[in-house]
Amino acid sequence: MNKIQKVIDSLTHVNDFHFDIFNFKKITLNEELTSMLFFLFERQNFFETLNIKQETFIKFAKKIQTGYLDNPYHNQTHAADVLQVFQHILLFV
Repeated sequence: MNKIQKVIDSLTHVNDFHFDIFNFKKITLNEELTSMLFFLFERQNFFETLNIKQETFIKFAKKIQTGYLDNPYHNQTHAADVLQVFQHILLFV
């Protein structure tokens, strides 16, 4: 299975409260926050609704991701995990 298919398969579980963010980090090659942000914006149709260029958004998301320090807790993986859980709470609870 190629990388894109693994990411797609993983994102089919994004609405699960127990989404495996560490596996998502692995299959996105440490681009978990950027990938999660892009997916959720696309799914909510924010790019079109808010007239946001995807290329510009990706650059912005990567800046956010690289701004996180490499420490054991408050890092880009934690941010992606909080984002995923927060969208779950907003949309499904």
